[in-house]
Amino acid sequence: SLLAASAVAFTAVKLVGAGYLAYLGIKALVSAWRRGQAVHTEVKATTVRPMVAYRQGLLTNLLNPKCAVFFVALMPQFLSTSPHWSDTLLLSTLAVVITAVWFTVLANIVGALRAFFTSKRVRRVLDSVTGAILVGLGIRIALD
Repeated sequence: SLLAASAVAFTAVKLVGAGYLAYLGIKALVSAWRRGQAVHTEVKATTVRPMVAYRQGLLTNLLNPKCAVFFVALMPQFLSTSPHWSDTLLLSTLAVVITAVWFTVLANIVGALRAFFTSKRVRRVLDSVTGAILVGLGIRIALD
């Protein structure tokens, strides 16, 4: 509700989120460039500790103003005019469960395709495309 009520807070979160997207994009582009320079080195699959992955995901979601706006705009439409706290909790829990199921399925699919995604050529293309898209989105969000 702070983001919905305060234009300054919303703008601050938006700009920090845009900067974070651009940072992730630049990091991906540098990774793609380095892969191109080191053609003879073998690509190693990187594993990320669960807490690091959780922190990255949490930071990405907290700095995404569209996520906050989505819930502020969408949640009230599914609640009565004077909702009880249990109604809001139930709806929030449902959103969390659906998201958890979706990302679990997605992670298992990507895990099954690990050999494909860790090939040098595919990694370089994915890093390049992802980096360009993230930098572009960061710039677009910052200028919006």
